[in-house]
Amino acid sequence: MISPNESFVDDLAARATVEKYGNIRTITPPPDEEEDEEESRVLEAQARQALESDGCPPCYPSYLDVPVRNPPEEYRQIIDYWQSFSSTDDVVLCAQRSDWRKFRQSQQRLRQHYWKRPFSIYLDEIRERRRAHGLDDKVHLLLDSQQQTRQQNWTEFQDYHLRLYEWQENKRDGLQQDLDNVRKEAGNTDMEGSEHATQQERAIQQRLEYAETTLRWHEVILRWIEQCRLAMDSLGPPPTIIEKSSGDHKSPSNRQPCSKRREIMAVLGKARVSKSTPKRPNMRTRTSKATVCKPISVGSAATLLGSTQQQIQKRREMKPRRAKEKALGQPLPQRVAKTFGSLMQ
Repeated sequence: MISPNESFVDDLAARATVEKYGNIRTITPPPDEEEDEEESRVLEAQARQALESDGCPPCYPSYLDVPVRNPPEEYRQIIDYWQSFSSTDDVVLCAQRSDWRKFRQSQQRLRQHYWKRPFSIYLDEIRERRRAHGLDDKVHLLLDSQQQTRQQNWTEFQDYHLRLYEWQENKRDGLQQDLDNVRKEAGNTDMEGSEHATQQERAIQQRLEYAETTLRWHEVILRWIEQCRLAMDSLGPPPTIIEKSSGDHKSPSNRQPCSKRREIMAVLGKARVSKSTPKRPNMRTRTSKATVCKPISVGSAATLLGSTQQQIQKRREMKPRRAKEKALGQPLPQRVAKTFGSLMQ
């Protein structure tokens, strides 16, 4: 017969065993690197095809190896721009495709908004915004966006990001005003240096710094958009079919030098590629106002890109493969765009 003491001891031992082994967790083995990279290539190829079929140039040419590790200097900034978002991982074109789809949705909402209103109002707003950012105002868009040329859609895409940039500027200016007011109020009420005032000032300061960083990154995509627009303008409109009898279709003046066409195609990410390799466009070279047409200063660019490269490398080492699957349905990379307004969502 088991004594009460023996039963009590056995019960304690059983509980200890449950507690000991109950803390053990199943450890998921790290994904195979080769399998992980193959998944990236598939996702990037799908995103590249979707972008090109809708008239959006991928941000990097298809001849670059995927995942892109050490891109050429001309593509580095735009690639770093997309990878600055935590959900991008190494599927850069998936992030670009998400942004392009957001623009397309906004484009349709704007058409619905102006369906019973003068469309010229929308065009005047675009022209005024372009002049404010130092861009030409020769813009002609159509109420039916499906009838627009690739250049017209790209010009409207540029305006979409100019509006985002201005919204972010207004947010930055509002935070700066809040910071000034907090400091002024603390000084007037003898609260300067108090713990509450210090915490409040620090919180606003952190948000202000984030807003400044967001603006600098957005200048990258604006410069890239403007470079692509200029390249599209250099290509000109699609050639018209000419009667054989006209004899004008062989005129050398109607054709661009082969070297120039190759250069333009490289900018637009149109280089030919094998079926297994995807393409992708980035935003590392964009334009806006005065800041859009000017490069980031060497100091700020070095600091910004240096810290970003470390963050990107760290994410590459730690992020699971399912982050890429998430990238297929990720929201617009610019997180601040959530509250941008019904026309921009």
